Formats: sequence, structure tokens, C-alpha cells
Amino acid sequence: MSFLKSLSGDKKGHYLDIGCATGGQVFFAEELGYSSYGLDNDPDLLRIAEREKTKKGSNAEFIFGDMRKVSDLFPEIRFNVITCMGNTLVHLGSYSELCRLFDSVYSQLQQGGIFAAQIVNYDNPRTKGVTAFKDIEGDDFIFIRGNKVIEKGKEIEFSGELILKETGEKFMNTVSLYPVYSHAVRRGLEGSGFSSIRFYGNFDREAYEETSNALIFFAEK
Repeated sequence: MSFLKSLSGDKKGHYLDIGCATGGQVFFAEELGYSSYGLDNDPDLLRIAEREKTKKGSNAEFIFGDMRKVSDLFPEIRFNVITCMGNTLVHLGSYSELCRLFDSVYSQLQQGGIFAAQIVNYDNPRTKGVTAFKDIEGDDFIFIRGNKVIEKGKEIEFSGELILKETGEKFMNTVSLYPVYSHAVRRGLEGSGFSSIRFYGNFDREAYEETSNALIFFAEK
């Protein structure tokens, strides 16, 4: 999360995390001085985020909705920073949906605003659709990601499990993912009007290569 500190320096404003899950980055951005918002379409994860918000006495706002409709969900807000981490982009179903998201994000950024995202590097021959990330563990939950991955033509079937520690409740979810390659990311960002597009292989900003495990990009409006 420390990369957030370097995105705007002393200049703060509005921050949005697309695919915010339980709100970790949203709360961190708020601590840095941003007015923070989180967007997700998983009600179970948002319920945990709201619980954490109450515990922290946070003013962050969490919205349930479709990430392709950022401009509809936040019509009055222009963000300084928008992020989309944890392989969230591949939950879109096609290249046209990816471009729709890029267009929507671009419209909701202030001039000079930054869009940053992270996905698995599907250009890497070794990945072959691997979507496994480290489990997320909070005070009262565990979120297991990538416990079942099946290649299905050009799509990937991905399963995750949310476990509430206090009650032992389990919530399973299976979705089809659309692998996104670096050339498609660059073409889509440029088509939406973004400039200063930078690719990295990790959050230490080491150069992106085909063999990098991750694709992380920063793009400026």
C-alpha cells in the first residue's frame, strides 16, 4: 500500500479503490489524508468493510455496484487517485468491457489524476491463467483466493472462499475471468485518453518484463 504515498505527494483529495473487498486500501488512503471511497460488487466483503469502518470510526464510504459504471455511481466526484488491485480487472468479460471501464475511470479523474492497477501478468508463459494470491486475513475473517482454477477455453474459472472466524460461516463464489494482456491494457488506456502510461513488474517499480509475475500500471489523465 505504500505506493499510495508516492502518487500525489503532499497533494491529497478524493481516492477510489475499485474492487475494494474489505477496505484495507481505502482505510490506508484515509490515513494519508484522502477522502476515501470503496467500490465492490460482493455484499459479504462490503459487510466486513462496513464493520471495520465502525470499529475504526472511519468516514470512508463503501458503495455496492458495477465497476464499469464508475461515472454513474460517482457523478459529482472527480478523483485524484483511482486504483484497481488484486486482479480485479480480469473480472470483466471482454476487451470492450475493459475499455468501457477505462473510459469511465478517465471521466471521473481530475486533470492530472492517476489510475493505478495490478493484475497477474498473463503475458508470462509460466502463469497460464494462474490467479492465486495470498489469502487475506483480518481480525474476524479469512478470504482464500485461488483455491480452484480451471482453464476453460480462453476464460478461467476462479473460486474463492470467505470464512467468518466468529461464526464459522463460509461463503463460496465462483466466477469466470477474462485474461488481460499488456498490449490490450496499453491500447485500451491510450484509446481512453490516458498519457504517461508506465508498466512495472512489482510495486518496487522494477521494470516490467514478459517474465514478471505481475503487471502493474500507472496512467495519468
